[in-house]
Amino acid sequence: MNYIEFTETICDRVREFYQNEDCTVEIQHTLKNNAVSLCALIIRCTGEEAAPAIYLEQYYDMYKNGTSIEDIIEDITDEFNEAMEGYDINLPDLTDFDSIKDSIVCRLINTESNKEMLENVPHKEFLDLSVVFYGVVKNAEGSIGSFLVPDSLAGIWDIDAEELYSIAINNTYRIYPVCISNMCDILMEYMRMDQNAIPCSESELADEMTLSMYVVTNTVRTYGAVGMICKEALRAFAEKFGSCYILPSSVHEVILVPAAGCDNNMVRHFERIVQDVNTNGVPPQDVLSWGVYYYDKESDEISKLNNVMSDDVFA
Repeated sequence: MNYIEFTETICDRVREFYQNEDCTVEIQHTLKNNAVSLCALIIRCTGEEAAPAIYLEQYYDMYKNGTSIEDIIEDITDEFNEAMEGYDINLPDLTDFDSIKDSIVCRLINTESNKEMLENVPHKEFLDLSVVFYGVVKNAEGSIGSFLVPDSLAGIWDIDAEELYSIAINNTYRIYPVCISNMCDILMEYMRMDQNAIPCSESELADEMTLSMYVVTNTVRTYGAVGMICKEALRAFAEKFGSCYILPSSVHEVILVPAAGCDNNMVRHFERIVQDVNTNGVPPQDVLSWGVYYYDKESDEISKLNNVMSDDVFA
């Protein structure tokens, strides 16, 4: 069956599964980052203001790879039950800015890929990127979800993008502190967590290129690319390594490479890395940018490099 038939079948079967429960089951199409539309199954219990979204794209891939509908239904209901644990939340009064202002955070996205969405939300442009604002909804155990702040809500709050930015950027770095780690350390950590990973010693992994790359993200490794505009973090990095190139890996992280010793050929290689990661390494909704950036220690400024590099940008 095709994707539309699959989603309709899943919705009907899950609705049958919960027919004796006091809840509704429906399909909802959600516009995500980079204008990517995803299909979510919403199982909403009566009286609940919010409900977890179960995205069906991954389950369709499982179906195409031979997983039965029965097993997929079991996985979906397990995911829903797990998501509902600790999901007892009450949405705040979104019209009351004082009650929510400490939970407004920033995310960094691509301007051109989100131009339609940006027409209706407050934002602050940064080179070819834009900072947008999200409200984080929490329960007693921590964050549980988020919502994009639209122009209509900012209008009710009587606040403009510059004021929102000033509040949200401080919240972001307070709630989700910026982390900069050596790429080798990150890869070793992932390998330790992945039971199927091929055993590999640190000396085997730590080639010259890996050792010279540093990952910028946050403590939860989600939407951490906004750390690339944190001047305090970049200055601290530059104190040790000097000016650096910034490779956008995804909306969740970027990579810093010290500029010392880099030449034109290496920077062009960085461009190819970014292109390859965007094409083959991350989902379309997680792509941040297709180019390379440069942080100059002396000027304390970030610039977007042109496709054809000039010699005067090299340290």
